[in-house]
Amino acid sequence: MKKSLRLTPILDLAEKKEQDAAKAFALQQQKVQTMLQGRERLQGFLDSYHARYQSSGSQGLTVSQLAEYRAFLSKINSAIEEQTAGLHAAEAELLAKRRAWEATHQHREGMAKLIQNARQEEDKLENKREQADMDERAARKALRGASVIE
Repeated sequence: MKKSLRLTPILDLAEKKEQDAAKAFALQQQKVQTMLQGRERLQGFLDSYHARYQSSGSQGLTVSQLAEYRAFLSKINSAIEEQTAGLHAAEAELLAKRRAWEATHQHREGMAKLIQNARQEEDKLENKREQADMDERAARKALRGASVIE
């Protein structure tokens, strides 16, 4: 069996691994995007709440309203910090998945190049065999022709 044919299943496996890594990378990109949007929503909510506080603060707040405001701001800030920490972890995971995809992509490309080189070498050998066969036939024909003349 030709080397290129023996290597084809390995290339198929490399392609499958590359596709799986690309899917995992895409899913992680979506996760990062979703987390980023969530953090932006929280930040927007914080900004909106803070603006409402500023406008109502000019009219005066009771001590309990001020305490509630501070407690609520603390909760929102904690949620933003948690979301940011989760986002950083998701971005690190995204980088790892990107590197994994790149590695599988390079491996697949290497296998494809190896098979291409093997096919080229097989073609060269086949051409040499065909040329040798044609040379041998021509030599036999020439010998037959020379023996007929004598």
